[in-house]
Amino acid sequence: AQLARIFMTERDYASAAREWERVRASAGLTPALKASAAYFLGVCRAEARDRAAAGKLFEEAAAADGPEAVAAAVKLVEV
Repeated sequence: AQLARIFMTERDYASAAREWERVRASAGLTPALKASAAYFLGVCRAEARDRAAAGKLFEEAAAADGPEAVAAAVKLVEV
């Protein structure tokens, strides 16, 4: 997750998306980390103008508990 965040800071959303996909594929993810990864992957997809994928990821994150849920709900309005 750290590498993905670094890529996002560098605005390298394609590389960040690959890293977030790896995080999401990890075994034993906690629900909180799964929601967080969905949100940040959604941000990457939105930056790549893939609104459909971003919307699905934001919906997933918004349905969870945690700080990303509110942010995802706001992002849903934007996509």
